[in-house]
Amino acid sequence: MYNLEEMINRIKALKKEKKLSNEALSSLSGVPKGTLAKILGSETKDPQISNIIKISQALGVSADFIIFGKEELKNNNDFLNLFSLLNTNGQNKVIEYMRDLINSGNYTSSNIVSDMVSVISNGESLFGSVRTEQK
Repeated sequence: MYNLEEMINRIKALKKEKKLSNEALSSLSGVPKGTLAKILGSETKDPQISNIIKISQALGVSADFIIFGKEELKNNNDFLNLFSLLNTNGQNKVIEYMRDLINSGNYTSSNIVSDMVSVISNGESLFGSVRTEQK
């Protein structure tokens, strides 16, 4: 299950392991220094998934690992990257379709999918109200 504090701790641990300052991680990820500082300082209770994906890529791990503490599964990482590109209507359609697939009982293969749907179903902001950045 998604836990903001645990996610922040994973980012901090990876940052320390790779001997990266906030400035260096900001530069590598493209996430503004102020935004990164707010995420790591727990000031941001609703981090944008696009920022988490950028941070995970800069740290060389999957977004799954950063968010859930689970090792990378390529399909899940692809899902997060593609999902973040959709507008709100597209994201809602994906969520609806995922729920239908899971409820059918024919398409579940791991707990990570259940964790993602649980986050979505509980309305947690990481997926439930994903905001896309203007390009």
